[in-house]
Amino acid sequence: MPQKHIYKLACTVLFVLCFHSALSQEKPRATDDQLAEISERGRLLAEYDGAVWHASDAVVALKPVEGSVSRYVARKEGGKWVVAFGVFNEKRDKFLINYEAVQGDSPTQFHARKLDSSREDTGFYLFAARALETAIGDFKGEQRPYNAAVLPGID
Repeated sequence: MPQKHIYKLACTVLFVLCFHSALSQEKPRATDDQLAEISERGRLLAEYDGAVWHASDAVVALKPVEGSVSRYVARKEGGKWVVAFGVFNEKRDKFLINYEAVQGDSPTQFHARKLDSSREDTGFYLFAARALETAIGDFKGEQRPYNAAVLPGID
């Protein structure tokens, strides 16, 4: 067999072996349970996005005091979305909620109110606001605005 044909044959065998190796290392497909969890997170993310959209519109209509809102965090409580709007305190160990919007009878209806005095949160809203700030700061996407959300873990 001429040298040229041996080289082509060797290249073909090498290609087939590499292709077979790549196929055999393919990741296993997601299970039905994993796909259901992914779908549930997607639905929850869509709900979250809609909730903060309509809640933000309700709060903007109140004409918030400048500097009273730097972050918002939504949480589903009792089947309804509650969105807290506020800022970190100086020490950054409390989230000061200055406005709150609560879902009404439909996913697009929110009742917003300005709190008489800032409600200090050292629990969920503080940690969620910190998580959002960290994620947004670390994210290196395109130079455009992004929406961020904090979703509960799915059991």
